[in-house]
Amino acid sequence: MKARLNCITIPVDALDRAQRFYEMIFGEKASETSGDLVLFSIDKYMSLVLTTRSDFAGYADITGQKNAAPGTAECIMSLFLEDKAAVDRLLETALAAGGTTAGSASTYGWGYAGYFRDPDGHQWECLFNEEVWRDMQRG
Repeated sequence: MKARLNCITIPVDALDRAQRFYEMIFGEKASETSGDLVLFSIDKYMSLVLTTRSDFAGYADITGQKNAAPGTAECIMSLFLEDKAAVDRLLETALAAGGTTAGSASTYGWGYAGYFRDPDGHQWECLFNEEVWRDMQRG
């Protein structure tokens, strides 16, 4: 059996604010909403779930862990884009939606990347890597 990463769940302080932010980032409405979560179907195999910090703490309790403090980096969530201009546009959209800059766009050994934080402090990378993008388009 081959494992796939299908879902990322992140805790937020205010679901409505986070929903508006990610609707601007992804350019579409949430796929599903309920009182304690908002789900975005990124593509056929990947979803982003926003949940309240208190509900997220319940999941963390199952494994004996605690919620990370807001602004604590534990992973890099990357959004791969089709070119450098798309990276720059998404960074601008993130700022307009209420995010903050976490690192200006620049060329690195792995591609052209810039960073933003959502209103809850989760850090995202906007990345263009021509080879990876080409592979993604092939499926």
